[in-house]
Amino acid sequence: MGSDPECLMMSAFGSRVYVRRPEDFKETIQGGMSVTVRPEHILINPKEMYRNSFPGIVTERQFQGSFIAFYIKVGGAELIVKKLGLTKEELGIQPAVGETVQLGFTPEVCTVTQ
Repeated sequence: MGSDPECLMMSAFGSRVYVRRPEDFKETIQGGMSVTVRPEHILINPKEMYRNSFPGIVTERQFQGSFIAFYIKVGGAELIVKKLGLTKEELGIQPAVGETVQLGFTPEVCTVTQ
């Protein structure tokens, strides 16, 4: 794991993940840390490049009322991404099962626990 003054760099699903450095972070603590990102904060095929950006494959797509949940395999992990408030036109252009997508999110939406 490497770090810079604003963010921590961690390894997850074979890639680098940049997360916001917690205020109470202690460099001397050894052991595991967990990173969580709310599913609605992960973007599928974002128009701009994000510091955290990963390719993945859609393995499942579930309509769940006001949103669609996408299950996306990234490295050896499966992430859940939720897209809220889609219009009728947007529903037709969402990625299908088996499609390769790009995921993106900012370090600010990550929560780190030690």
